[in-house]
Amino acid sequence: MISLVLVMVFAATLLYVADYLLQPDRLPVQRISFVGEFQNVSRDALQDVAVPYVGKNFLALDLDKLEDALSEIPWVANVSVSRRWPDTLQIDFRETQLIARWNDDTWVTENADIISLPAAAYSNLPRWFGPEDSHELVQARHRQFSSILASGGLRTDVVRYSARGAWQIEARPDDANEALRIRLGRRDLQERLQRFIQAYTQSLSHMEERLQIVDLRYPNGFALQWDKTQEREAG
Repeated sequence: MISLVLVMVFAATLLYVADYLLQPDRLPVQRISFVGEFQNVSRDALQDVAVPYVGKNFLALDLDKLEDALSEIPWVANVSVSRRWPDTLQIDFRETQLIARWNDDTWVTENADIISLPAAAYSNLPRWFGPEDSHELVQARHRQFSSILASGGLRTDVVRYSARGAWQIEARPDDANEALRIRLGRRDLQERLQRFIQAYTQSLSHMEERLQIVDLRYPNGFALQWDKTQEREAG
């Protein structure tokens, strides 16, 4: 009987303390801190969403609701909100990362979303071209082509995918200004590119003339075009 009474007293005490602590005027939020890099995400936009929570009960906040609202802000890729005793809300966020320019006026994010931005904002990113809704396929091919070309010291700058299913690449050595155009065609893409890169590393990359175009659309070989402008200047 005594044990039961003690349990009831303890439970009643917990309920009283909880009710006391959860009163709207108790333990008000006084500070908001942000953890993340502000490059494209607007601090003002984050604050506009979070500031209404200042003054509210620290323990009674609906953090999921706040996270949902913050995640709708442009450029926010991931966000989490946590309590820091006794009066601070900490907002950890990560910005959306762009991975390529898509066609002429849009960009591909790390989550495979397409967004619109000024063309000059991220000119160092690779460029992808293709029919509507083909960006994920082009991304996969870019990864595949880049791996092969990197083994020969070439960086993949441009990947084009035509409506007819043909592929074309523009790549360059790190020390070159002019790109090498590689026509792959529609089939046996890896085999053709690997055959070329083997010849490139063994001999073609050591030639004095600059290789301008490589046509790999042949079953057992490829055609080469050298920079004639360079030849005239050299002459």
